[in-house]
This record gives sequence, structure tokens and C-alpha cells, in this order.
Amino acid sequence: MSNEDSGRGAVARIPVILAAASAVLLVAVLVLAFLAFRPTHGWYHQAQTAKKDAAAGQAALDAARADLIDITTYDYKTVDTDKAWLSDFSDPKVAQPFATNQQALTKVIKSSRTVASGTVVDAMSRVVSDSQVEVLAFVDQVLRSNISKGVNLQQQRVTMTMTLVGGAWKISRLDLLGSGNAS
Repeated sequence: MSNEDSGRGAVARIPVILAAASAVLLVAVLVLAFLAFRPTHGWYHQAQTAKKDAAAGQAALDAARADLIDITTYDYKTVDTDKAWLSDFSDPKVAQPFATNQQALTKVIKSSRTVASGTVVDAMSRVVSDSQVEVLAFVDQVLRSNISKGVNLQQQRVTMTMTLVGGAWKISRLDLLGSGNAS
């Protein structure tokens, strides 16, 4: 065998070696791509979690706004039947103090012929989990009655925890942090 024959053999093997190296490189790239982009790890998982948190936060915030308007809006003519907002609580035990106060408040509302209109001025949420969201809200309540002979504005800061129960966001905690008059 001459040098020329051995040189041709080496040259003939170059495409085979390049093809094998390319195949190994392609497999390595595919494995790395799979590890980087698979849905259970890395940035994709973080993005999906962030989307779920944002959706939970917005849904709970929307429910909290609606509940706060229901709680702070009433009319002396219909106050006896305006108790549906008590079902917005996640648990009858949580609603009980509000239900008890509602009975006494109903008497005052009827005797003073009060009409109230609530507005959520601003609100924000903090997602604790996909089934629990804390809400801070600023609520204005305009009150008109025979006693005050005018309009009275109550400004309240409210914190509440919303819990996902059976597919609906319910109040599991409600605290009135402050109220002030702005006549």
C-alpha cells in the first residue's frame, strides 16, 4: 500500500467523521433545547405561574370590588331584602358578625330613611396562592338621610382576603381599617 492509497483512505473517511460529529452535535443541541424549553422547568414554568397569579389576582379583585359595592350600597326602602351580600362570605361563621350587626343597622337605616351609595375608588391585590388573594381597597360611601339633611361622605380603607370556593371568589376576612367623614 502506497502513501497515495493511505491518503485517499483518510480523505474518504473525512465525510464519515464529519457526519458522525454532526449527528452527535445535533443530538446534544436537541437535548439541551429540550431541557431548556420543557414546560415544567425554567422560565416557562415561571411565566405560567405568573399568568395564573395575575388571573387569580384580577378575578379576586373584581369579585372584591363587586362585594364592597354590594355591602356599601343600600336603600331604606329595600334594606329588609338587601341581605344577599351576606352570601358573598366563604363561611357562615365569618359572615355571622356582619349578619348580627345588619339587624341593628337595618333599624337605624329604616328610621333615618338612609340611602347609601358605595364606590370603590381604588383597589389592589396581592396573590398569596392561586386560591387566596389579599385585597386593599379604598371605598367612598355617600350617605343621604333625614337626620343629616344633606350628603355625608364616608371614606373607608378596607383589607380583605378573598378565597376561591367552588369556583367563586368569596370573602374569608374583612377588616375596616378606618373611616373618615368628608362632608
